[in-house]
Amino acid sequence: ICIPVGLSILIYWIIKKAGFDKRVRLIALLPLLIFCYYVYTAIYPTDSFYKDDFFEVTGTEFPETGDILYKNASYPDIHGDYQSTSVVKVDYDFFKTLPDKLVEKGLIKQGNTFDQFEIDDILEKYNHKTIDFEYSIEDEKATVYYVGFLSDKQTIIVRRAGQ
Repeated sequence: ICIPVGLSILIYWIIKKAGFDKRVRLIALLPLLIFCYYVYTAIYPTDSFYKDDFFEVTGTEFPETGDILYKNASYPDIHGDYQSTSVVKVDYDFFKTLPDKLVEKGLIKQGNTFDQFEIDDILEKYNHKTIDFEYSIEDEKATVYYVGFLSDKQTIIVRRAGQ
């Protein structure tokens, strides 16, 4: 906090000493605005964050026709561990081909690997759809990758938990 405030004060002082118009002094707010943007996106990540996690979990680029319906992420702890969950609506063709790509990446078709409360909360938001099948894996760093396929054949849950 001290660095952006200090920079703003320094910029303001330089602009004032140079004798510029008062409106030009607003440039001094730039370091504070940039700092606020980074804090905001750390708390509320942008869609690109979830698209990057989608690629990390599935090994597949986020589909052009995809739409993020729900997103939730925790802030990284002292060890860099965080959790992110997103619900993504995709077209039927992508939905059908994704399981094969997950198997190629090493994910295994199995049961639930994360908190049932969060799954129930997500399913409740989407008209109580059910999960038809799930793929997950835990890597050597104890990071869990999870993909759940919902019964509407268009919606998937993508979750990443760990380092």
